[in-house]
Amino acid sequence: MTNEQVYQMLFAKIWPLLEQKALRKRRTHDEVVAVVEWLTGYKENDIHRMLEDGTSYGDFSEMHL
Repeated sequence: MTNEQVYQMLFAKIWPLLEQKALRKRRTHDEVVAVVEWLTGYKENDIHRMLEDGTSYGDFSEMHL
């Protein structure tokens, strides 16, 4: 899978995979959200909105720049 294909995927498809990986490493949902907030500047309500509104992973990663 190319980077372009990944960036076209829905953020809502990738988020659960990221969260599951963190949970397997004994991290909590709140820790995952805290790291994403710190890295991107998004707030938790922004993350939930993007999960629901069809935001692509590419748009998610570019919007905070």
